[in-house]
Amino acid sequence: MRVIRTIKEMTDWVDAAKGPIALVPTQGCLHHGHESLLHAAKQDADIQGSVVMSLFVNPLQFRKPAYEAYPRQEQQDLELAENAGVDVVFAPEVCGMYPKARDLDWLFDLQNGQSGPRDRERFTIDHPEDTPEFEYVRVPQRLTHRMDGIDHPWHFDGVATVVRKLFQIIQPNTSYFGLKDIQQLAILQSLNLWMGSPTKIVPIPVVRDHDGLSSSSRLVLLDDEQRSIACQVVEFLNEASRQIRSSRNSVPDVLEGFRDACESIETEHNTLEIDALTYSDSTTLEELDDYSKNGVLYLAYIINGIRLAETLSQ
Repeated sequence: MRVIRTIKEMTDWVDAAKGPIALVPTQGCLHHGHESLLHAAKQDADIQGSVVMSLFVNPLQFRKPAYEAYPRQEQQDLELAENAGVDVVFAPEVCGMYPKARDLDWLFDLQNGQSGPRDRERFTIDHPEDTPEFEYVRVPQRLTHRMDGIDHPWHFDGVATVVRKLFQIIQPNTSYFGLKDIQQLAILQSLNLWMGSPTKIVPIPVVRDHDGLSSSSRLVLLDDEQRSIACQVVEFLNEASRQIRSSRNSVPDVLEGFRDACESIETEHNTLEIDALTYSDSTTLEELDDYSKNGVLYLAYIINGIRLAETLSQ
């Protein structure tokens, strides 16, 4: 397995590559969910293709304190990638990925949205006045101002900006993303159409741990009591999903019942907060009042400051 640190070296490798390229973008701290993406990429690339995994903690997706606190375990990630059959890991430094950026604070300032407007329907490119060569993607309001994007739409601008650049550098035939991050997936599929990219985005089903929780790097932060709370939340969410599929009750009534059920959970000295709860179309992200085969039940919840998410497709 080869580890590449610069854009120049990466583009040289792409120019020399034979066969299709399968890309799995990651920010490291890999878990079973990432493994499923890598295995799917390896299977699709077959013996003639190559699997590239990007390993880059993108500052445009975080506020500064969260970026600094993000867990980094590169050696473990490289070992997992090699065991999964990855051919190349693209692991650039921030200054290499964003050479036009002045510094980290300048990148974090882009999140404030003061440099350019956000269109209601269309993706746009923001060129900051002090650095017009820098291209920052603004995701349209129709996709950001929902679900997780209500409180931090800039997060998805950061996702779109880095994925667009990765696609331009690596030119993958296929790229793999988890269905767990349903809003991210819908945004990237729409971004791909806007770019006119030939890359095929491949959604991969949610991977769950033995107790039913979807795999996440944040699960290691939970103690036994907190994990038990999370398991009860997911049990109630599964019941809500069954009720929606059966159409026994309207979606708003089911969601209200779910909230009531969560209030009954004994948390002792812990705190439990429902941060986001929607039943939405998986492509448009518009909220639905009735069952749909394209519907997705999405939940974001917080246990003692640890934010977790669950996605259940219908």
